[in-house]
Amino acid sequence: MKKMTLFFTLFVSLSAFATKFEVVYRFQGGNDGNAPFAGLAVGLDGDLYGTTRWGGTDNDGTVFKVSPGGQETILYNFTGQADGANSWNNLVMDSQGNFYGSTITSSSGMGTLFEITPQGNFTTLYTFQGPPNDVTYAYGPLAMDSEGNLYGVGPGGASTNCISEIGEDCGAVFMLTPGGQESILYNFTGFPDGMDPEGPLVLESGVLYGTTPNGGDQSCESGFGCGILYALDLSTDTETIVHTFEGSDGSIPQGLVADAKGHLYGGASGGAGGGVVFEFVDGKKGWTESILRNFGEGGDVEDPRGGLLLVPGGDIYLASLGARKAGERGGAVVKLTRSGSDTILHGFSQAGEYAGPPNYGVVSENGWLYGTTRGTLCQGGIDYCGIVFRVKP
Repeated sequence: MKKMTLFFTLFVSLSAFATKFEVVYRFQGGNDGNAPFAGLAVGLDGDLYGTTRWGGTDNDGTVFKVSPGGQETILYNFTGQADGANSWNNLVMDSQGNFYGSTITSSSGMGTLFEITPQGNFTTLYTFQGPPNDVTYAYGPLAMDSEGNLYGVGPGGASTNCISEIGEDCGAVFMLTPGGQESILYNFTGFPDGMDPEGPLVLESGVLYGTTPNGGDQSCESGFGCGILYALDLSTDTETIVHTFEGSDGSIPQGLVADAKGHLYGGASGGAGGGVVFEFVDGKKGWTESILRNFGEGGDVEDPRGGLLLVPGGDIYLASLGARKAGERGGAVVKLTRSGSDTILHGFSQAGEYAGPPNYGVVSENGWLYGTTRGTLCQGGIDYCGIVFRVKP
């Protein structure tokens, strides 16, 4: 199988770097979309592709593209019927330049998976069926192998005796074939194997790696567990627990990325007083964890999001949901060196035209980092409907 590494990042800056931050597009909240809850994907044409959770002609969300120069085009308006509504996960692109994504609901009450071309040709690939035999929607970006199979995770599944922290069944891993056949590969049970799985996922050599923010050690996080890192062998659908988080080394891990050596990286927004960024290396004696940055040890950043942007042999870019610096409480885009020092590239306020926090996923294109903020659902005017932004690192 083809290795699939998904990159995600959030961006933020100190006033000294203000000239390096630009608003590429400001959503107006009407037909052009409202509240982009997901990050962006760069198309083969160099444009930026994403979704909004609301807005559009039926206020059920849109699929859009924005040029680096700020020209927005609506590719599709969700209707809330069989095509779905309220997309909130990053799009994933195949080798032909087509995009794949998900919605969290539809006329059936369940989420959907879809494909859309850069020209806006839209196809609903699958509608989830919900428990006891399926998930209710996809939670996090999808992964794709070289045969065109799609992989993802979501709440629900067959573990009906397991009630997770979010009030649903403990979740499952699913696969969708190019022919539209969906199957559940693994059902989480909570303890010790995790619950409430989230993407992004890493697919490498027939093994799917991911995290759950809850489950694992039931003595952690008031009985809900601090989460795990798992490996799912796709040839046998067997889960292996790579690591159980204990709080002191982070909790609530939220997705993974991998480097060229197969090392796994992620962010855990809880534990250790302010969250951590971690690395796992698969050695002769198994996987070992290293904490690259413990944000509970001081500094202006806290609550790092999962999903990182790795520069080969260089820095790591990530998102934080919070920042301790006054005026930047809405999160930040952060540069982290491999030695563990961090720099805020741009900090977002909790209100105003750049209302944060920044979402999962910054992408790199022509020397800029691009991302989105969701705003406050236009409450307070069009300056609060979300933006596409870019930062010069």
